[in-house]
Amino acid sequence: DMPAATLMDVNVTVGWTQHGKARSFSLRAILGERKFSATGAVDAGPSPTAGASTAPVSTGVAKIHGNAVIDYVADVKTGYSVGTAQPATGCPVAPCKSEATMTYGMSESTINTEDAGSTADQTNTVAQFRMVRTYASNQAPPPTPPPDLDSLTKSASVKHAPPYSLTGTDQLSATMEYLDHPDLAGADQAMVFGGWNSNLLVDTSNELPQAEGTFRTYSSTSGVQEAYFTNTLTDYAGMRLDSTQPIGFFGKVTSYNPPGIGSYTDANTYPLGGTSRAVETKALAGFAQMNLLRFKNGNRAWTALAFTASNASVNCKSTANPATASATASWTVNWVLSYDGTNNGATPNGPAQAIGSWTSNNTDHYNTNPSADSLAQLKALNPLQYDDTNNANDIYLFEKRDASGNITQKGYIQDISLLRNPTTSVSSDGRTTSASIDGAVRIDTAALSSTVPETQTSISLMKTSCEAVDNR
Repeated sequence: DMPAATLMDVNVTVGWTQHGKARSFSLRAILGERKFSATGAVDAGPSPTAGASTAPVSTGVAKIHGNAVIDYVADVKTGYSVGTAQPATGCPVAPCKSEATMTYGMSESTINTEDAGSTADQTNTVAQFRMVRTYASNQAPPPTPPPDLDSLTKSASVKHAPPYSLTGTDQLSATMEYLDHPDLAGADQAMVFGGWNSNLLVDTSNELPQAEGTFRTYSSTSGVQEAYFTNTLTDYAGMRLDSTQPIGFFGKVTSYNPPGIGSYTDANTYPLGGTSRAVETKALAGFAQMNLLRFKNGNRAWTALAFTASNASVNCKSTANPATASATASWTVNWVLSYDGTNNGATPNGPAQAIGSWTSNNTDHYNTNPSADSLAQLKALNPLQYDDTNNANDIYLFEKRDASGNITQKGYIQDISLLRNPTTSVSSDGRTTSASIDGAVRIDTAALSSTVPETQTSISLMKTSCEAVDNR
């Protein structure tokens, strides 16, 4: 309750050996007085003796609080099932099941001014991959869970103030790293190419804390594949997919900002007096291009669905004046569709195309025309991808099932859902604002192998939020 200092620098490092390879993970944090959620919270100190009057030790109210978070630009989950025992990796009895989570693009700016002083924190991480063992319903997991099958954190940058007050750039890594599956002969399930964290700033001058930072994937070469996720248990032949291409990959388009995968978070304090007085936080997350599924039949191939120039942004501004305080949240995803427009039992020389956009406020477009819901139009079209002489073998973009759950139309995607009208809030006194986009777009693929249902993959795009509190 009475520490020797108001701030404590804690650095924890854990090391272990997995399959003969040394691994370690470090976490560093500055700990200070806790933030109270209730404006009137009071810490009255020790219980007073009868009849005594003890003044409160602390109001426990944050004068300034700001937080801008990008939980992810893309978060991908998929599963695996191997029909042979894998005792070396914690599965003595088949089927040996596992699950991978592949997260790209995380950033957070946090500022606080409380009784203990001001703090500012900035963290950026380009990617985190993790693969864990799971168990079939008829299998009892071991009493001690096995270690991760594989994991990595790529290009992480952590900055604090105090003790630091700094600006700069972290050119962290220009190398590719992979998530490998030991049950599948070390096959690569995800890749990311380096990271670059720039415009970093943490400062607490004059109790006006600020934190900001920009990250992006590393390459400066136009068109390079900067990251991908996949599932190597995919039945490429049966699903008519290109075996040389991952399920989804991010490519760089240099004319779009952020290039590759990137984001920006900012938490800033502007002084009292004048029109600029505010605590403001904001975040921008996005990517230049993501190619989802690549159809291939003979020498005919095309990317079935691609997302381009996609971003999500939130902005929270608290001014202690309801007339000027504000909170906004919006996102846009542009898409390009390629498909077989002939439906004549043969693959065309080139695909038909449709383009469109999805937006948070229903101002979509479909083939350049305004649309209230271009996703509904896309589902109604349900474009043909693979055209066989036997219609029962055709593959469409969306899978369709009857009321009993039987597949009536084979497809690549189970469903796509959108988060329209994301949540925003401004308090009546203008002192607290918040905004949240809890995943702008979610894509659930069909199982990409008829014998391995775990190959179904869930992809969530762009989760971000902000909060600003000005109690000065």
